[in-house]
Parts: sequence; C-alpha cells; structure tokens
Amino acid sequence: MAKPYSSTNANPVRRGFSFLIGAAFLALIMLICGLLLNSLFQLKALGQQLNTVVELHNHKIDLITQTQVAAHIRTDSLFRAWCWPATRSNAASIFCDSTMRAFCSDKDAKH
Repeated sequence: MAKPYSSTNANPVRRGFSFLIGAAFLALIMLICGLLLNSLFQLKALGQQLNTVVELHNHKIDLITQTQVAAHIRTDSLFRAWCWPATRSNAASIFCDSTMRAFCSDKDAKH
C-alpha cells in the first residue's frame, strides 16, 4: 500500500527562486511598463492631431455656413427687388414671367 503524503517527507523537493527566472520576470514587467508609457504618449499625440483636425473642420463649416447665409440673403434681396413693384424697374417688369409673378405674389402674401 502507498504511503499517504506527509509533511515530514525525508527528501523534500527544493522549490527555489532562481535568479534567471527573477530577472526574466522583472524584464517582462519593465517591458509592460514601457509599452504602457508608449501608448500614453501616442494617445496624447493622437488627441492633439484630432483637435487640429476638428478645429480645421469647424473652420470649414463656419466658412460654408457664412457663404450659404450670404447667398440666401443675396437671393432674398434680389427676389424682393424683382418682385416688389415699388422697387422694380420697367425692364424687370417686362422679363418677369408668370412663374415669377406667382412666386412674387406668394412671397408678398407672406410678408
């Protein structure tokens, strides 16, 4: 019959911590920390690049919005000058077709 395990074994197995294993473990920990710092620096640089791109896009959107608003104001002023009889010239009256008259009467009804 086999002997049950006992803590009073005559020949215990040596479970030592070798220097090589410790150095390898320490090297792995240092590599992990290095990768962590590198990723943090890359995130910071990426955030700065993203802010630059966002500012550029916001500037473009502002320019486009200003252009559209100016175009709408210009179009509106042209239609008002074209449609309102007090400010319309004779040439404008001659070239104003039925579609424009319908548009003008609708626009005048709204104001």
